Amino acid sequence: MLASRKERTVITLFGVVRVNRRLYRDRATGAPRWLLDEALGWPARERISPALQ
Repeated sequence: MLASRKERTVITLFGVVRVNRRLYRDRATGAPRWLLDEALGWPARERISPALQ
């Protein structure tokens, strides 16, 4: 189920990256999931990418 859309800005090795992403709810547990963040390996509430840290 689609809950909402939100923009996220992350600072990477290549500069500032802005992405529009969607918040999904897990059907089994009801927990919210940002699938794009999970796929890219971006930690929650971090503005600097893991590669830059």
